[in-house]
Amino acid sequence: MAAMLAKNDPMTALPDSLTNSEVLKWERDCPFSYALSYGAGKNRTEDGQNILDLLRREARTVIEYDHSLHLLDAYVWGGPKKGWLDREKEATAAAPLDSES
Repeated sequence: MAAMLAKNDPMTALPDSLTNSEVLKWERDCPFSYALSYGAGKNRTEDGQNILDLLRREARTVIEYDHSLHLLDAYVWGGPKKGWLDREKEATAAAPLDSES
């Protein structure tokens, strides 16, 4: 994971690896803000682009898309090629299927 985007909630516990966090607000007047949390390893260049800048830019896109209904739950970073992924959908897809006997 190494990066997460979620509604800004000071009560949310983050994994120890996410040592950095910043608040992102939507461009318009709104009481909601979002937390972008990431590990120190995200401040690097990959494929000619700064990953931290990419995280921020893509986070803004996700916020703008989900913001009107405040649907944003939590997203995890899937890397430069996958971008932000819905955490719940990814966890469900990764869970092994229960087989019926």
